[in-house]
Amino acid sequence: MDWSRSVSHRLRLLARIGFRRWGSVLRIMAWLLIADLALRCLPYCRAESLLARDLKREARRPSEGEIAALAARVEAAARYHLYPMQCLRRALVLRRLLRARGVATELRFGVRKEEGRIVAHAWLEHEGRSLDPNPAAPSYARLEVEGPEVLQVEGS
Repeated sequence: MDWSRSVSHRLRLLARIGFRRWGSVLRIMAWLLIADLALRCLPYCRAESLLARDLKREARRPSEGEIAALAARVEAAARYHLYPMQCLRRALVLRRLLRARGVATELRFGVRKEEGRIVAHAWLEHEGRSLDPNPAAPSYARLEVEGPEVLQVEGS
């Protein structure tokens, strides 16, 4: 599929979400692009702090269903973006959006072995539950941060 067909296909898929949600999805797409550029151009700590800055919080805290719907919108925006947005970008943007709504989350990192290679994954947890729609997420060995410089694989 050439580039122009790919973009038109993605635009048609985006049209299915309904006009009322376009503003939200386009804002999420912009944040995904900002996250991607920040992670490419800045050290991780600077990129993360840029995306985690304190925000003006909404007065009402969202329900679990609203949190799940926002996570689904981030996934959809990442899937239909101009180029694939990987898990770390999605997790950082979702964390920013949830923080603005007063929802505390924890950014998690994990690794697993796939076909002889080490594969990493990033996701968010809220109140001990994963917000990651990836069904393979539980198969990652979660990395625990014990200090600013030490990472330990859970269960080792």
